[in-house]
Amino acid sequence: MRDLIQPHVNSLSPYVPGKPIEETERELGIQVSAKLASNENCLGASPKAHEAVMKMASQVHLYPDASSFFLKQTISEFHDAHNIDENQIIIGNGTNEILTLLNRSLLSEGDSACFPWPSFIVYRLAARGHGCKTVEIPYDVSKGFDFDALSKTIANEPSIKLVTLANPNNPTGTSFGRQELEKFASILPKDTVLIIDEAYREYIEDEDYPDAIALMQSRPRTVVTRTFSKAYGLAGLRIGYALCDPEIAHGVNRLREPFNANVLGQVAARASLKDADHRARAYDYNQAMRRKYLEGFRERGFRVPQSAANFVMIKGWADSQRETLNAKAMYESLLRKGVITRPLGGYDLHDALRISVGTPHESNALWNAVDQFLKDEGDQ
Repeated sequence: MRDLIQPHVNSLSPYVPGKPIEETERELGIQVSAKLASNENCLGASPKAHEAVMKMASQVHLYPDASSFFLKQTISEFHDAHNIDENQIIIGNGTNEILTLLNRSLLSEGDSACFPWPSFIVYRLAARGHGCKTVEIPYDVSKGFDFDALSKTIANEPSIKLVTLANPNNPTGTSFGRQELEKFASILPKDTVLIIDEAYREYIEDEDYPDAIALMQSRPRTVVTRTFSKAYGLAGLRIGYALCDPEIAHGVNRLREPFNANVLGQVAARASLKDADHRARAYDYNQAMRRKYLEGFRERGFRVPQSAANFVMIKGWADSQRETLNAKAMYESLLRKGVITRPLGGYDLHDALRISVGTPHESNALWNAVDQFLKDEGDQ
């Protein structure tokens, strides 16, 4: 009998989401006080987005606009400095869907997708799930992106057709600057597609951060992805977009499922783009709280790379003489105290946890749980 599932699908390690809070509480008999595992905006969505959703709720029996006409119009206006035309915009059920569609539309049998590793796990799933090979460049967390190694690999591997870079990177939080990207793009083969995933763009404070949209306009085989799931606080509505050359957008739209962007997501996204005040509040809060997280974990002896996103990653101890951090034990210890973090074994980082910026209440719960873990470790 023929195999039911294709071998390349059977070989995948699926994305493992965190358990629902209610199930975690029931299973462990605890009260969750802080969910810091998924990099959501702890301040929530814009009040204008809430209002837009409530107004549209009476129309959820109708199919959404399949072309996302008004959302594309709003995105175009939002990026008016770059003169983005609506035929350069792809709307997706989150950027996860867009990344998957890009792999499906751009890669053929024998092609490869390249990206640093560890990075966003969907890059691996999108390519391998399409039956294509991945070329993964080891990412040294202490040194950041190794563009030289990336360039050499691409030059020696002609099968690479697609390169994806997250800026900032998930799960490390680290980012790269304008000159690094411009130099890399200038030597990248012209027929290689470059995707720059800017899921955390709204949290950036570095003046040297690249203008990826300008790069896209000067280098047509470049795609920039953005999401409403992070700073905009719309993770539950699953909405994202990409900016790219019309030829790429046209190809992806041939594969895109009809009505992939739901009606509530579309109106909430439009309202969010128009609410600069909420975006500023999210930015200011995140900058202040992220600094406290970086300082707090470092003061407690953890090794923490500089983060440009709304999360930090602790990776082992700052003191190299100490034994390897048992991240699994730390995760479980924090969980018993009602604090949910993200273990990174699935990213091949077995001594690391990723911890999202939380509210003041969540942050207090985090520090209490971390200090208890450290005390228990010291008592052993």
